[in-house]
Amino acid sequence: MKYKLGKILLSGLVCITSLSWAADSSLTPQSIFENMQQQETRITDLRFSLKQVIALKALKERQIVKGTIIYKKPDLLYVEYTSPTQQMVIANKDDLVMYVLADGKWQENMRQKVSTLIGKQWKSDFGLWSVNDLTKNYETKAISEGGKEVLLLEPKDKTYRFKMKIFVDTSTWLPVKTIWEDDNQLITSELLNVKINTGVRDELFKFK
Repeated sequence: MKYKLGKILLSGLVCITSLSWAADSSLTPQSIFENMQQQETRITDLRFSLKQVIALKALKERQIVKGTIIYKKPDLLYVEYTSPTQQMVIANKDDLVMYVLADGKWQENMRQKVSTLIGKQWKSDFGLWSVNDLTKNYETKAISEGGKEVLLLEPKDKTYRFKMKIFVDTSTWLPVKTIWEDDNQLITSELLNVKINTGVRDELFKFK
């Protein structure tokens, strides 16, 4: 089965029926968020490799998405997928364009205003969590797992019923892994080879 990356990454949220976690009372979301916020203020640009495993529960199928993501504050984004198909996404201020590779050339496949994207939280679809978004929109608990701080999140808006786990690397205070789950999908996203403040030029984010 083939999937459209744009539909997956920019899709709406659907319902699940049960959410339950046991929080570690020795950790607080506030302390984790404070450290993440301090790191966020130091970042001007960020690049990393993305590995995303999308499991469709009912069909017992999964897809592995791989690519490179480059982000420059406040609103420049470059995404190039290498698997399962070659696609590119460029966001420049309020315009987001998706490209597909055809006959060796990038061709525009979709264009959308960032301000009209679902939830207006387009950055989070690419692993770029904002501390302000997380504290504003989610009820949060904290645990320790695998040597990392883990945030357990449920939407404050109960019309959206899903759950998330965000793994925070305490050496960089960056969210390096996210597990998103509802009744239909289990999506695990990992940020690999993360590099901070490499001096990305604006020319990279020009539309093709």
